[in-house]
Amino acid sequence: EGDAVVGNNNGEEEGTVVDLDVLLSQYRKNVARVVGRTRHYPRPAARAHIEGRVIIKLVVDSQGKIVSASVHESSGHNILDRAAMRSIQTVDKLPVPPPALSWKTRALHVPFDYRVS
Repeated sequence: EGDAVVGNNNGEEEGTVVDLDVLLSQYRKNVARVVGRTRHYPRPAARAHIEGRVIIKLVVDSQGKIVSASVHESSGHNILDRAAMRSIQTVDKLPVPPPALSWKTRALHVPFDYRVS
């Protein structure tokens, strides 16, 4: 992504350099935390010791609204893939992306790890 200069509010030209990669990384972590709260491990999968990782592709707008969601990488188990998608569907809204990222929409890949403990 690179760097951006964020000006101050009194109209002066000097500003603070913001590392966009760091901002994006922090935003991805926030999204993963919010989405992770909705993760549900299907009981039949847990009982059968079915494990895997599903990567969900989310397209998010500048207000944190999920525009679309799809399975980017399957776990190889439909039950886990469907559970990850159901989890996403329960999220009303994600955190608003930092203004310095200035995007209209952005694709994010969110992992769902299912492990029997």
